[in-house]
Amino acid sequence: MVAIRIQDAVVLAAEHLMGRRLDQAERVVSAILAQAPEEPSALHLKALILRQRNETPAALTVLDQVARLAPEFAEAHINRGNALNSLGREAEAMVAYETGLALNPAQAEAWNNLGALRHRNGLRDAAVAAFRQAIRFDPQHREARRNLSVALSELIPGWHIAMMNDTLRNRAYDQALRRAIAPGDHVLEIGTGSGLLAMMAARAGAGRVTTCEMVPTLAAVAQEIIACNGYGEMIRVINLPSTQVTVEAMGGPADVLVSEILSSDFLSEQVLPTLTDARRRLIGPGAPVIPAAGSLRIALATGPQIAASLHVGMVDGFDLSLFNAVTPAKKAIDLKGMPLPLLSAPVSAFSFDFVADSHWTPAETQLEIPVTAQGLCYGVAQWIHLDMDGETAFSNTPENPQPASGWQPMLYAFAEPLPVDVGQTVTIQAFHDCNRPWFQRG
Repeated sequence: MVAIRIQDAVVLAAEHLMGRRLDQAERVVSAILAQAPEEPSALHLKALILRQRNETPAALTVLDQVARLAPEFAEAHINRGNALNSLGREAEAMVAYETGLALNPAQAEAWNNLGALRHRNGLRDAAVAAFRQAIRFDPQHREARRNLSVALSELIPGWHIAMMNDTLRNRAYDQALRRAIAPGDHVLEIGTGSGLLAMMAARAGAGRVTTCEMVPTLAAVAQEIIACNGYGEMIRVINLPSTQVTVEAMGGPADVLVSEILSSDFLSEQVLPTLTDARRRLIGPGAPVIPAAGSLRIALATGPQIAASLHVGMVDGFDLSLFNAVTPAKKAIDLKGMPLPLLSAPVSAFSFDFVADSHWTPAETQLEIPVTAQGLCYGVAQWIHLDMDGETAFSNTPENPQPASGWQPMLYAFAEPLPVDVGQTVTIQAFHDCNRPWFQRG
């Protein structure tokens, strides 16, 4: 066969393969390779035939040969990724997919396969990016759409939307920013999320805003939102945790620091070490910090909306009470906008001054909490209280819950419900290790 006939034969073999006529395809490929033993297209088809015959290791050997002979052969790299993936060699498969997609990005199925591998290996941001590429090249790719939804649900906590819709929280931040920012100030925000607080700072008169977001997907979306709202030139989004940002990269220290890196239990998002580092390195002397201070408020809790989620006993004639031993004692309380009855006045368990250059250390204390109402106490309710700047405060108190809030009150349940009456006191052991708090009966 002459060269042109080789190409014709390759097309014929491919047609046989697509029609699953493996014997015919194999005969044509063998004829090509008898004349041209290193013809990449024919070797590639040979590998695909071997894959169809479930001879994956042999197929991979041929695909390795194709990759050496024709390093620009995108489809061969992608099929090599498929073979490696099916053999469980996931790290190598990801490299093969990435190599092939760099040569020819318009491969929706390969992007979806790469995304699935990244997701399975904990590379969630990279997985989201791959699934988005799959949908870009095939908007109707159902599996990629499902995979994207799952990856986003794991990467982006559901409380983001509720947080953005929290009117009282937004108002408290906005008021404090308007008071703190002088015209032309450089503002540093930590934890940009949607970019909302950064845009509030720009609107309040900042000359420029530097904002940090460690989640690449969120950083990219925030940058788009900021540009869409007309602040793209004023606000710079840095896709790093603030602890990895240098003052030189910021273009000088900030005049105001604002952050929203508080979890529902106050401490779990590393707020204390993060703010300590930012005060030490990234802001100027005397720079306002928003919020300026915060505390963990607690009270004795009761109420039917939590009772059914804490303990189980007899159900349909069966004793399920042993399950209580494996139920987590700490959980968020979904109040659905309904107030939670409290059996004591609120108590400030731990307070933190974010302006003072404090060095926080683990702390433990014993609290004697007076009972103010009779009832069955299921545990300790805990919520956040923030002093934004000495004038404005915010609290997600369970006595007056907001329908949309990213911060939910927490419950630290007792092992058994405790009957209490007015005049009693309940001893509570309170502890925090700078990363998480804990409350239990003393």
